[in-house]
Amino acid sequence: MKNLGIMLFSVAFAFSCKAESDTVDYCGNGYVDMSEACDKDNLAGQYCQLLGYHGGRLACTDECQFDESNCIEAGFCGDGKIQSDKEACDGDSSILNNSCSVIGYSGGNLACTEDCRYNISDCEGAENCGNGTIEAPELCDGENLNGFTCSGLEGFSGGNLFCGSDCRFDTSGCFSQPQCDDGKVEGAEQCDSSNLQGQNCESLGLISGKLNCTPECTFDVSGCEGEESCGDGILQLNEQCDQSEFGDQKCISLGFYGGKLNCTDSCKLDTSQCEAYGRCGDAVVQEVYNEQCDGGELNGATCADFDYYGGNLFCKTNCRFDFSDCENAGICGDNLIQSQEGETCDGTNFVGETCENAGHTYGGELTCVDCTTIDFSSCSGSCGDNLLQTQEGETCDGTNFAGETCQGLGYMHGGVLTCNNECMGISTEFCHVFQQISAGSTNSCGLTLSGTIYCWGDGSDGALGDGQNDDSGIPVLVIGGHSFDAISTGNFYSCAIATGGEVYCWGSNYYGQLGDGTTNNSLQPQPIIGNYSFQSIAAGVYHTCGVTDSGAVYCWGINSYGQLGDGTNNDSPIPVLIDGNHQFQSISTGNNHTCAITDLGVAYCWGLNDVYGRLGDGSGVNSTVPVMVSGNYTFQQISAGVYHSCGVTDSGTAYCWGRNSDGQLGDGTTTVSSTPIPVSSGYTFQNISTGNYHSCGVTDSGAAYCWGSNSDGQLGDGTTTSSATPVPVSGNITFQSIVSGSFYNCGVSDVGSAYCWGSNDNGQLGDSTTNNSLAPVLVTDF
Repeated sequence: MKNLGIMLFSVAFAFSCKAESDTVDYCGNGYVDMSEACDKDNLAGQYCQLLGYHGGRLACTDECQFDESNCIEAGFCGDGKIQSDKEACDGDSSILNNSCSVIGYSGGNLACTEDCRYNISDCEGAENCGNGTIEAPELCDGENLNGFTCSGLEGFSGGNLFCGSDCRFDTSGCFSQPQCDDGKVEGAEQCDSSNLQGQNCESLGLISGKLNCTPECTFDVSGCEGEESCGDGILQLNEQCDQSEFGDQKCISLGFYGGKLNCTDSCKLDTSQCEAYGRCGDAVVQEVYNEQCDGGELNGATCADFDYYGGNLFCKTNCRFDFSDCENAGICGDNLIQSQEGETCDGTNFVGETCENAGHTYGGELTCVDCTTIDFSSCSGSCGDNLLQTQEGETCDGTNFAGETCQGLGYMHGGVLTCNNECMGISTEFCHVFQQISAGSTNSCGLTLSGTIYCWGDGSDGALGDGQNDDSGIPVLVIGGHSFDAISTGNFYSCAIATGGEVYCWGSNYYGQLGDGTTNNSLQPQPIIGNYSFQSIAAGVYHTCGVTDSGAVYCWGINSYGQLGDGTNNDSPIPVLIDGNHQFQSISTGNNHTCAITDLGVAYCWGLNDVYGRLGDGSGVNSTVPVMVSGNYTFQQISAGVYHSCGVTDSGTAYCWGRNSDGQLGDGTTTVSSTPIPVSSGYTFQNISTGNYHSCGVTDSGAAYCWGSNSDGQLGDGTTTSSATPVPVSGNITFQSIVSGSFYNCGVSDVGSAYCWGSNDNGQLGDSTTNNSLAPVLVTDF
C-alpha cells in the first residue's frame, strides 16, 4: 500500500510538473493539442467518411496524425470494387451483366463514368435525363431530388444528397455517423456497450476494479481503484483534468474557435462552453470564423451558386469548399466551350471566329460577353455594326441613318427607315404612306401601302378594330394581322377587302351589317359569310354592299327601304345577290339607298327615294331593285350620301341629285332635283364624295373643292359659311382623293399623306385633338 502511495505521488508529481510547464504539446496524453490531428483514441470527432472515404475505421498514429490505412482498405472510386453505398459501378468491367434495361430503360448500352456513376447516354429514353422533370426510371433529375435527403436514405445520417448525370442518387456527399450503443467501436468511440476493445482498469494504468462504458461510448473508470484521487487538483494518469488543472488543454487547442474549458466532478473535460463557439468538424458552419462548409453541411450552397454548370460541391477538412467536381462540369471563364450550356465563346476562345470572319473587314479584336455573346464592338467597323463608315461608302448602317427620318424624307406620318444589306441604300418601305382613306359618321380609317389599316375617332361598338371600345384622336392599328387592298368606313363600323379578295368587317352590327350571320358587335375584323372574292366594297349607315371579281353585287344588313336590292324589304346578316343580272365595276352605299356603276359606265340606284329623289330616276318612288339613273350619262365614279348622290362622268363633269337644302348639289341653288344636274364650276373632276349635307371633289390637277353646308368647317375654306357652288379647300395641297363623313372630310395627298377637316368632337380628324378645324390638318404620325 505504501508502494502504491509512492507510485501515485510520482504520477501526480509528473502531471503537476507538466501542468506548470510551457513546453511544446505532448503527443500521447489523449488530448488533441494545437499541432495534433488526433491523440491516441481522441480523433477530434473525425471519421473516414468526413475525410472523403466510403467507410472504414479511422485511427491515430504515435505521431498524433490520422492513420487512414483502414479507410483506404474500405474502398474508393477507381479501385475496381463497387462500394454499393456510394458507387453505382467502378470501371466498365464492373457492370458485368447489368444493362440499360436492368436499371429501367428500354434498351441500349450501359457504361461507367470516371466518377463511378452509370453512363446512360446510349440508353434508349435517356435524353429526358437533365430536363429537371423526374420521369421513370429516373430517381431524380438535376436539382429535383423528389424530396429526398441523405438522412432519408438507408445507411446515412446526414450530408448533402446530389443527383448524378445518370439521374440516380449520388450519395458521395452523404455520411454515416457512428452509432453509439450498437456494440461496434467506430470513429472516436473508446468503447461501445460491453465492447471495451480488450481494455481494463489495469491497462489504463489504474490499480484494479471494473472498467465500464458510458452511454456516450467513453470509458467509465469510476469502478476502478485509484479514482479517489480525482478532485485533488493534481492531473494524474487517466484524468483529463482535475478542478482547474487542464495541462496544456484549452478550447482552442481542442480545435474549437474559443470559449471556456471546464472540468467535471469525474475529472473529464467539459467542452460545453467551447461548443458554443463551434469548430471545424462539428458539422455546423461558423461563418464568423470564415467557414464555408463543415463536413457534409454545405450551408445550402451548390456548384450552380458559383456559376458552375453542374457537378457536386464538397467540403475540405479545413471547412473550405472543394470545387474539383464542379470544375469538371465547367464554368464560364475556363476558356473551354460548353456548347451544351449555350456557350458560344469563353475567354479568348471564339471557336475560330474573328472580326474578319464575321464580316468586319476592317479588323479588330473580339470580346466575349457572359460566354453567350460574341461582342464585335471592338472590331474596327463593318456593315452591320450600326456605325456609319462613310469612308467605306456607307450611307446607313442598321438603325443609323445619320439623323435622317421618314418625316425628313417627306413621309409625314412617320414610320421606320430600313438599310439594305450593303449599308449603301436607305429604304422607305416601312414609312407610313396612305393609299386610301375612308370617312364614316364620326370615325375614319386609312389603308397604308403595306396593307395595314389604321383607324381613329369614335371607338363605340369596336369601330376602330383595335380590340377596344375607346375613342382615339390618333391612328391605332386594326388587329388581326391581315393584309388589305381596300377599306370602307360606315356608321360605327368598317369593312375591308383582304389581299385574297375575302371581306372582313368590324364594329357595330345591330342590323347584320358585318355580314357574319349575327347581330353581335365585333372589336376586331371578322370574315363575312360566303366564299366570295370582292374587288370593291362600300359601308353605309346600316348596310354594306360589295362587287365581286365577276361583277356581281351582294349586299347585307338593314333592308327596310330595299337598299339591299334583292327585291325584298327583309334584313339579312349574310350577303344576298341583288336583282337585275348586271355586271358592276364599283358601288357606294348611303343612308338608306345604294348606287353602283356597271362595266359600261351606266349608273343604277336602289332603296329609299322619297321626295328628295336620291335614286336619280326622276320618280321619287322607292325601289327594292336597281333602277337606272336618268340622263344616259357614262359615269366613272359615284357616291351615295345621306340624302343625295353625286357622280363623275368619263369626261370629268360632276353631277348631283337629291336633297339640296344647303346647296349640296353644287348648282348654285337650294332646289331639290330627282335627276342629275351639273355642278356649277367648269372644273374637270377625277372623283367626288358626299356627306350629310355637303359634297367634295378632286380635280384632275389634284385641287380640292367642296360645297354645301359648312356648319363645322367641312368645306375647308377657313370659314363656316355655306356655299351652293364649289369653293377651294385651303392649304394648296395636291390630293389624290377625298372622302366625306357626316360633317367632315379626309383626303390623301399626292405623296400619301392624310389630311382631315371639319367636325372633330370624337377625334375623327386624327390630329390628337377634339377641336374642329376650318382647314385641312395633318393626321398625326404613328
